[in-house]
Amino acid sequence: MFEVHAHLAVGNGIFFEPVVQYVVTGDPYWNPYAANRSKDGVDVGATRIVPLAAIFGLAPG
Repeated sequence: MFEVHAHLAVGNGIFFEPVVQYVVTGDPYWNPYAANRSKDGVDVGATRIVPLAAIFGLAPG
């Protein structure tokens, strides 16, 4: 698998993490009962991180 990801600060402690993965010769490890073996492909996703303590004004730690 080849992966490219980033960690971007949006503001006020909020972050956005996009990711793009290219899977080469995928295997059925996570789905051993799959009828077909997966082919090469692209996976795109993102994560948004919102620290609730910072938003509510609570002290970290």
